[in-house]
Amino acid sequence: MPYKSKLFIFLTFYFAVLTVWWIKFNFFSSFVGEGVWYNIFYGFMALVGAIYGFKTYKAWGGLKTLIGKALFLFSLGLLSEWIANIIWGYFNIVLKVEVPYPSVADIFFFSIIPIYFVAIFLLGKASGVNITVKKIKSVFVAIIIPLLMLLLAYSLFFKEGIEFSDPFRAFFDISYPLGYSITFSATMIVYLLTKKQLGGAMRKVVLFVLFAYLFQFIADYTFLYKALKGTYINGGFADFLYSIALYVMPVALINFNKVLYSFKSELNHNQVITETNTNSVENQASLKIYSEIIKQIIIDQEKIIGPLAIEYAKSVSGLAVSGTVNQLEINLSGNGSKILKDLVEAYKDIFGNASVSVVKESVAKVLNNKPEYKGILGQL
Repeated sequence: MPYKSKLFIFLTFYFAVLTVWWIKFNFFSSFVGEGVWYNIFYGFMALVGAIYGFKTYKAWGGLKTLIGKALFLFSLGLLSEWIANIIWGYFNIVLKVEVPYPSVADIFFFSIIPIYFVAIFLLGKASGVNITVKKIKSVFVAIIIPLLMLLLAYSLFFKEGIEFSDPFRAFFDISYPLGYSITFSATMIVYLLTKKQLGGAMRKVVLFVLFAYLFQFIADYTFLYKALKGTYINGGFADFLYSIALYVMPVALINFNKVLYSFKSELNHNQVITETNTNSVENQASLKIYSEIIKQIIIDQEKIIGPLAIEYAKSVSGLAVSGTVNQLEINLSGNGSKILKDLVEAYKDIFGNASVSVVKESVAKVLNNKPEYKGILGQL
């Protein structure tokens, strides 16, 4: 049965109505303050996305897994966005401050930067990315992209100087562009280092999340530029970009649930009955090594994708898995080498070749002090 999300239908309809409204009061007629109310209503999508995300992250293993942590932080970022949006609206409507920058709202707006930075880092780590500068290409990516972003920030925000007579404003004038430059750079680094090796069902989901953050980045840069230039108006183009960002991010979270549903449906459809009798051509010592390796692989995969790691392992023919990840019991029936390869193929359905990188690290842990079995790595 195909996965259908009522929330996706609702958000799409809601965003379409907001778009028509935005076009109406920007290009045709509007009453005074219509843009203020538009801002409050589009912020509602952030609240909906946050609530949905706080439910979804638990299905991916909660805060014990990389994916779970990333989803929690993306949801927290959306919640911060909504709180900031409500405070901004309070200043507009109650206190009659047209552009409350900087204000208490900026504490929550600014918190999105470190929250999304960590979330993107975790998502990259879950995708098998080691963000290091060991390779020449990595050095180029890690240095050039941030440098270009800092040059852009300077040309847009710092060229005319910063007014330090108001320390509170000066802090945000400096921190916003620098913070977004760093986070955008991290996003591009994760994208560039994952686009080739990342595959499987998670490829589109991860790339969609990175795409969603890019909209957030563009919206933030547009707002900041207009605010510093004194040309920002409530409900203007910057806020339309924000509405897109706050529609796309919840949709990205919905995609995680869609993939999870797809995985579980596939596993239920292809359940494997493990043979109890074995005519293995391998000796017991060899099977024991393969059991250790497979156990370590499942444990490491569980740290990334949560309960799915064990469920996928159970779908592999010849592999019997019981217990929780803390007390995992592995029993092999048949050819250990083939079972290992089948397990790797199963995990490749999720992250593609990126899963293989994680698996090799798991195998290396087990074989670190067992040089006589190093050839197993070559089988992957």
